[in-house]
Amino acid sequence: MFNLVSNWVYSRYNLIYPEVLSKILDKEAQYRTEAAQIEKAYLKMVSKKGNEQKAIAMLTNYSVSTFDALTKDWLQYFTYLFVKYMDGTPPLFSPFSSPPWCSFST
Repeated sequence: MFNLVSNWVYSRYNLIYPEVLSKILDKEAQYRTEAAQIEKAYLKMVSKKGNEQKAIAMLTNYSVSTFDALTKDWLQYFTYLFVKYMDGTPPLFSPFSSPPWCSFST
């Protein structure tokens, strides 16, 4: 997923990169906030004797679910970028909704 986005950015770096950089910075800020919260929860958990394995499981679950969500999000983001920049003109409608001339909805 990540290489799809980066390789697509190379095709129109001056147009696509600023948008991708903004997305990256937003994600980094989100993960910094979440990391601080999960660290507090971990420290609280391990402060009680016998909770070490639960704390490790909590961190593992957080890491796996966060990475899975990021991978899914990044694939969807690539789809969005591809549709938006495929021919050099922004679309007239959202790539995640039906075009105005279609009678069905997604």
